[in-house]
Amino acid sequence: MDKRKIILSPDFWISLSAPAGSGKTYWLSRRFMEIIKEEKISPLKILAITFTEKAAGEMKMRILNMAKNEYPEIYEEYEEEFMMLRISTIHSFCNSFLRRFGNEIGIPLGFEILSSTDAKLYFEEKINEFIISEIFRKEREYEWILGASAFFKWTRFMDVFKNFYDKRPLTDRMFYKLKNINDIISRIPSEFAEMKEVIERVKKELNGETIPDYRTLIQKPEEIYKILKLKEKFKQRISDRTLQVEFFKVLYDLFFFHLTFIFSIFFKEILDYYVKMKAFEAKVDFSDMEFFAYQILNEGKIEEIENVLEAFDERTNHILIDEFQDTNFLQWAIIEKLTEEWRSGWGAKFEKGEKTSVFIVGDPMQSIYMFRNANVRTFKKAEKEIGLWMGKRARIESLKDNYRSLSSIIDFVNKIFQKDRTLDYVPFVKRRDNQDTGFVEIIIEESKEVENEVRAVARKIKSLIGREIVYEKKTEKKKKCDYGDIAILLRKRTNLNIYEKIFKEEKIPYCIVGGIGFWSEPEVELLANFFEFLAEPSYTKGLYLALKSPLFGLKEEEILDFRIRGRRLWDGIDDKIKEEIDSLKKEMLNRGISNSFTDYLISKGFFKYLGSDIQRVKNVLKFLKIIYYLEKKGKTIFEIAFELRRLENVESEPRANIFSEGMNAVRILTIHRAKGLEFPIVFVPELDSIKTRRQDVFAYDEDEKGYMFKIYPSGKKEVEFKFYKEYIERLKQEEKRILYVALTRARDGLVISGKFDFKKASSPSKNAFQYVLYNAGVVKQGETYKTEEVFENIRIIKSDEIEDRATAEQEEQSKKQRIEFEREIYIPEKIVYKSVKDYYAIIFGEVVHTIFDAVSKNLIKEDKIYQFAENLLLIKKIDKQMRADFIKEIKNQIKVLKQKSIWDKVVLPKENSFSEIEFIYKEKGVLCKVRIDRLILRQNSAELYDYKISLKEQDEKTKEKIVRESIAQMQNYIKAVKEYFRVDNVNSFLIFTKDGEMVSV
Repeated sequence: MDKRKIILSPDFWISLSAPAGSGKTYWLSRRFMEIIKEEKISPLKILAITFTEKAAGEMKMRILNMAKNEYPEIYEEYEEEFMMLRISTIHSFCNSFLRRFGNEIGIPLGFEILSSTDAKLYFEEKINEFIISEIFRKEREYEWILGASAFFKWTRFMDVFKNFYDKRPLTDRMFYKLKNINDIISRIPSEFAEMKEVIERVKKELNGETIPDYRTLIQKPEEIYKILKLKEKFKQRISDRTLQVEFFKVLYDLFFFHLTFIFSIFFKEILDYYVKMKAFEAKVDFSDMEFFAYQILNEGKIEEIENVLEAFDERTNHILIDEFQDTNFLQWAIIEKLTEEWRSGWGAKFEKGEKTSVFIVGDPMQSIYMFRNANVRTFKKAEKEIGLWMGKRARIESLKDNYRSLSSIIDFVNKIFQKDRTLDYVPFVKRRDNQDTGFVEIIIEESKEVENEVRAVARKIKSLIGREIVYEKKTEKKKKCDYGDIAILLRKRTNLNIYEKIFKEEKIPYCIVGGIGFWSEPEVELLANFFEFLAEPSYTKGLYLALKSPLFGLKEEEILDFRIRGRRLWDGIDDKIKEEIDSLKKEMLNRGISNSFTDYLISKGFFKYLGSDIQRVKNVLKFLKIIYYLEKKGKTIFEIAFELRRLENVESEPRANIFSEGMNAVRILTIHRAKGLEFPIVFVPELDSIKTRRQDVFAYDEDEKGYMFKIYPSGKKEVEFKFYKEYIERLKQEEKRILYVALTRARDGLVISGKFDFKKASSPSKNAFQYVLYNAGVVKQGETYKTEEVFENIRIIKSDEIEDRATAEQEEQSKKQRIEFEREIYIPEKIVYKSVKDYYAIIFGEVVHTIFDAVSKNLIKEDKIYQFAENLLLIKKIDKQMRADFIKEIKNQIKVLKQKSIWDKVVLPKENSFSEIEFIYKEKGVLCKVRIDRLILRQNSAELYDYKISLKEQDEKTKEKIVRESIAQMQNYIKAVKEYFRVDNVNSFLIFTKDGEMVSV
């Protein structure tokens, strides 16, 4: 059987290593369809998992299109099932377990999933609480920690702890077995046996002079200090030079073991506190979802877990996992548990003769998340286990085909990485149907100035514009290069401001994809400070910035005059300005905070002031959205101002995302963010910044059995530590994989650059740029460079040799594109309420919507509804009496819905039904998004329902008005359902939950 048939056959469990550009998702999608064809099973019997929502959406569309176009008979037979494909992220999959069983392992029903920003802030808040309540109260007990924190930096400690938290349960296995220092010794007996042997040899060499044994040294580090103080004396007494080096290495090693033990106990205490607080406050982050799903499946705490596994087994015959290089040990452990019965050779499927399989596909060379949870060794572990489990039914396959890049890029990448014997690199074979070679250029910056290199990059970009050097992806038709064909991939965003400055000077249109530093952007800083002034009038800085900004446009001397008139700036300003600000504050109290603030900015022409700078416009819209969501959570203007002040400390908060597809602008993004993407021309500048930095470091290692770390100040150059060296080597391998990801994003052209002066020979271990130069055999001859290797169409030039070839026509076109590449402004959804009662009505509506959604998805049973509601209201900080009133009203409304049979007909779980389903569809060329409360598919029709939830009775006149206002909205819903589910007959209804009335619209 040839490789293609093996990969697609449901008879085999497959581990497929597929390099960049080989079409990983294509093979997964094709296998998906071939399984349905061969096994004659429903698409819903197949579970596909990937690692981002975007990738899940793209996979779903790919399978749908493949089914429609290449398997029309299968699509016609299973059309409804194809609309409900089980394609999800690993986090969504784990979340479903947690929603159902979380309460039974101590996670309250209705828990809140923290966003990445909220999780970071919450983490810092709870750790600060721990420091105040424990460390400073027990200063003597934590004396070692406080002293070491000054040496290692406290922020570094927190980074390490967060990593430990994300690595559960591996770190749990480490921390919870440590009772004393002997537990560390017992974990690595061979290492301590070697230490003991060295110390015994030194004792003999010293002719009777006593030194403590190794156990005393590790438990009493002060004894180590005594010896180190007399270091020169001991060196003179130990004649064997090798033994002398080994002895002092042992001393340092023992000291670091002691330090590691102290920190392990300390981190365990923090972990216990943090876990307890999160459970108490019903908070869950993304790493929790995996961990709790693992607990539910593996630790025997749930009595009915066998029923869950049986239900999963009944629904699922095959699992397909994309981008497997991004998987960690914990995620793989979840898959192992789910497939336990399949591997056992017994059970319902075995008796029925049904086939089962697991298919994993990925590229180990693209595993670049070492410090996060993904681990490249998971791929090897999974390959090994699939082989052990399935024997002849297991296949470990690899692909070499590259359908992405032209031959010069493939030739360059192959020759760079093939020379490295430390990598398990499989060379590419070009499969793209295009005979052009493409091009590779290496730009060498001989100075140490980043700005010189960036200016060279800018000149190079301008020289490419208008040249016929790129191809349309599907047709391979040659076309002129435009700004939108170019991407710049950065290792880090450190010098992002230099790129922005120079690109603006050179009039190069650009957009930054996922740039950080949101809170330090001028427009965001202005609005945050002004908002804080609105909440707290004594905050003069906020008023000053607003007066000086385009909101008021006052000159410095005018503001100074105001300050001279009164004790505070506010006291001295003109009555007209006072009235305007007072009016805004009243509007915010009466009509809604985000609504009034947004309208105020529009009335002041603030968006016109931002003009064509789409990044600034999007930043302001993101700021308004943050206020909107904080208000939606029930926060007052004062609480929002306080929250903004906290958020301003999140330096890593990304700028507003600019949707860059189709934009005629150079895209600037990090290499990590570029994973999975491709671009006609790729620039990878500052390659010399891709390097392994040796610093005071916490060194890690992990496997499926557990987790280890040690602390090594790297200043001790005289000794080498095996664990530390292995850790540094893993970091170096990670940096090589980062380089690989960057170079393999290019389709038609690749330009790399870096700083190197060639006064010394290039070293492959120094940084990524020297690694490339060394493996490419780049040498300098006089003022020029050449390669000792023979490459297809490669050019090596100095940065100052690049000419700016942009024509006047190109300059004008560039200016025009900068203005036009996106102008549409989206104003956030408005919140409008006129009283406290209206505010509580919004909270009530949200809670009831959440309850209905959870019931429809079978996430909670009916006997848990009111406990679930109680938890939701607690999270929203509703007081005890109001909670009781809300629960009473929820009971009444559910009772009415049951009496009118609406509860059974609409809300309860059903086959072929959806709750809170979101659609994106096109209307006159514009992408529109809608969310439908409830959708039920019948045999030849569909019914959609919109819940109208109210605390108070609504008369007939009010209901008629609501129905009239809902017509346009429901028409949009109907269009979306018709387009997505291909049904002609769609009926829509409003359900007034207060009195259980259902009205056709």
